[in-house]
Amino acid sequence: MRTNIPIDLTKDERLDLAQKYTGTTHKKLLTRKELTEIVQAFVQELIEADTSVKKTKERVVEEGTWTKTYFYEGKRVSEKEWNKRPNGGRKFYSYDD
Repeated sequence: MRTNIPIDLTKDERLDLAQKYTGTTHKKLLTRKELTEIVQAFVQELIEADTSVKKTKERVVEEGTWTKTYFYEGKRVSEKEWNKRPNGGRKFYSYDD
């Protein structure tokens, strides 16, 4: 199913999310693509959770502990190793808590 969910964000909110997304203090605003990745990671977290959607949402929001986890060919790798690999369907990252 493809969705088209409107999300209204101010420039300050986009900046805050971009800094949290990249782990930096740069002044570049969050892009639509980056927001899509965040939302998809959150939905995936809800799908994979062993508890209710409400409990999972509360845990992520309250603890705020997501970090990027890197994978290549289905195996977890370091960010340094991930950056060396060519882009493609076998290279992806997700968010881990």
